[in-house]
Amino acid sequence: MQLFIVLTADCVKAQTAFLRLTNKQSFDESNMFNHVLKLFNSLHGEVLLTHGKWNVVLRMCFQFITNSVGIAEARNSLSKANIFNMFPDLYTLMGTGNKYQRHVAKSLTYDWLKLFTALSFYEDGAKSVSKVTGCLSIFQDVLKHHNENKQECVLLTVRNMMFVSGLKQVITSNVKLISLILEKLLKPRDLIKAHDWMKMKIIAASFFHMLLIDNLKANTCVKKINLQVYLQHLQEDIHEGKYLSSTGDLEQHDTLKYTVTKTLELLATNT
Repeated sequence: MQLFIVLTADCVKAQTAFLRLTNKQSFDESNMFNHVLKLFNSLHGEVLLTHGKWNVVLRMCFQFITNSVGIAEARNSLSKANIFNMFPDLYTLMGTGNKYQRHVAKSLTYDWLKLFTALSFYEDGAKSVSKVTGCLSIFQDVLKHHNENKQECVLLTVRNMMFVSGLKQVITSNVKLISLILEKLLKPRDLIKAHDWMKMKIIAASFFHMLLIDNLKANTCVKKINLQVYLQHLQEDIHEGKYLSSTGDLEQHDTLKYTVTKTLELLATNT
């Protein structure tokens, strides 16, 4: 499995090959990707019941599947496998399970969120994520209570969902989620690494830029959260060099500056 992960990392040719490769000794001759999906399906519940090595194997399955979602056939197989609603039950176990289950659920939640992020870069994948029971409520909880790595996955996933018209309208109506994303845009550095802190700000800023594009419904929401005022203060801080002095990363600084400026321009046009 480790070899599969290495081969499929950023390599479309290898990803495609595993979707064509079959086990001739198997009666159904499923491709290797589907064999991994079946293994994933059987292990997901097992690791929550028993201590042992299967947690490591399941996490390797996650990585292999995540590596492969750039191929449409893989996304189609994932959709047909009907595995996505394993996630809400797993997430619930972080609060209701025994000590072992809480530990496993915490690590696997990050794997699920990374998979959702990878899927969200494709329209059909974003739609699959949106169908996960209670996904937006779970995303809100992650933004409130989890670490920066998980929060970054959620921010990217939600931002990418904004490129899908139907999903954009659903998210536009969710003022609580939008308010939490605004908090991430305005969050002070605290103990977060400078690079990660700026990265989350850039993703959050790009979310608001996408929110306002061809979306008159967003006007009510952005007025309610006072977005324009907050962005103007943020723009002032950027112009004064506060963010560049905090990170020293000119590329991140310029990206944030550009995104905030363009978002303010959209706000001015829409009002």
